Amino acid sequence: MKNTRRIAALAALIAVVGCKPDLAVPDYNASSLGGLSSGGPAAIKTATLGLLVGSRAQNALPQAAFVSVLGELGREGYSLDPSNPQTNQGRLQILEPNIASTIWQSSYRNIKQANAVLHALDTTAGFTDAEKEALRGFAKTLMALDFLVIIDMVDESGAAIDVDRDVTADPAPIVNKAAVYTQILKLLDEAKVHLGKAGTRFPMLITDGFAGFDTPLTFLMFNRALRVRVDVYAKNYATALTDLNETFISLNAPLTLGTYFVFTNNSGDATNPLFDPLPRILFGHPATEADAQKRADGTLDLRFQNKIAKIPARQSNGIAVNSAFKIYSATSSSIPIIRNEELILLRAEANLSLGNTSAAIKDINFIRVSSGGLAPISDPYNGPGTVLDELLYNRRYSLLWEGGHRWIDMRRYGRLASLPRAAPDHKVFPYMPLPEAECLPRSPKPAGCSLPAGL
Repeated sequence: MKNTRRIAALAALIAVVGCKPDLAVPDYNASSLGGLSSGGPAAIKTATLGLLVGSRAQNALPQAAFVSVLGELGREGYSLDPSNPQTNQGRLQILEPNIASTIWQSSYRNIKQANAVLHALDTTAGFTDAEKEALRGFAKTLMALDFLVIIDMVDESGAAIDVDRDVTADPAPIVNKAAVYTQILKLLDEAKVHLGKAGTRFPMLITDGFAGFDTPLTFLMFNRALRVRVDVYAKNYATALTDLNETFISLNAPLTLGTYFVFTNNSGDATNPLFDPLPRILFGHPATEADAQKRADGTLDLRFQNKIAKIPARQSNGIAVNSAFKIYSATSSSIPIIRNEELILLRAEANLSLGNTSAAIKDINFIRVSSGGLAPISDPYNGPGTVLDELLYNRRYSLLWEGGHRWIDMRRYGRLASLPRAAPDHKVFPYMPLPEAECLPRSPKPAGCSLPAGL
């Protein structure tokens, strides 16, 4: 990844939201801000670009990556590390109380760094006004992405949003999911205003994962794409259709068009933790093959063929597996943040929810044919199930092992109970509890500190 060495030096600027400490040491939080300001424009540009590294760190280890943790909860695959069998037990049998901790900490560290950047911009000379606006728009967009990752995990448990506070202050209150969505939308809209005043370029280079989205104007399309995802999650369907007009959605562009977290084999950079060709840890779920629809020639959905590799059947940690993922085929493979294919399916979902069924079917059919190699469904629909079933099927296979979409979707539509269980003592959990470190300093403890019941 470009500039990773410089970014790594600044990645430790940040502190996790958490308990109120007994300060027997200097306020490193404040000194970080001071360090940014005294470092001048170069330090601020590097710290701003480092926000991408901070967000990428949510996928740092195969067993604890955002993709694999949510993917296992949603039965897209399994994390069956033979050295750590308790890992999948804490997701499939008795939910691990601190299952959200690693990603929670990484996300809030990054949010803290974004706030440090924003404050430093207020007091640092050496930037033009347009450059400051570009950096503010970038930082607030990445901050919104981090909050979205957090609420995707904890959902009904709620999260902290008032985190731009002194380290000696009380812990930020835990607010509900609706309030977190409101905060995310606020940040994205504020970022849009900043980007509109940012001129024609960013004052720093952006990674190859944002090729085509590396100017303020094109980065705004990414910002709006994130907003569409949140619009749909928050059931603001009409707003989603409006916001889509400012994104990169296109039936004439590659479905892979979008933004990505990139990895390299360069010294000091990170490799993709989801690359597991043997496999040793990460396995596909057998239901992905069993549920794949057939093409006209009798072969399975092209998305299954392109993303899943069959392996000899075996038992791993007591669970029967027979497939591996080939989505990430190298240590340098990129992980999608949001793609054209998802935007088309989000448009279908918004139209379907508003009763525009024919428009929804048109987009569903485009994905079925172009991505899955499947025959189109009829309009009016007369197939098995419902148009919503078709939408969720296509989201499942189009977005497989990219960001926990299956778990999030089944939760959004009250269908978690239909997810498969490999053993009688397995359960499906609807969301993650707050990490224990967030519960201990708060009295009374927030409701989200209780473990959710499994289905």
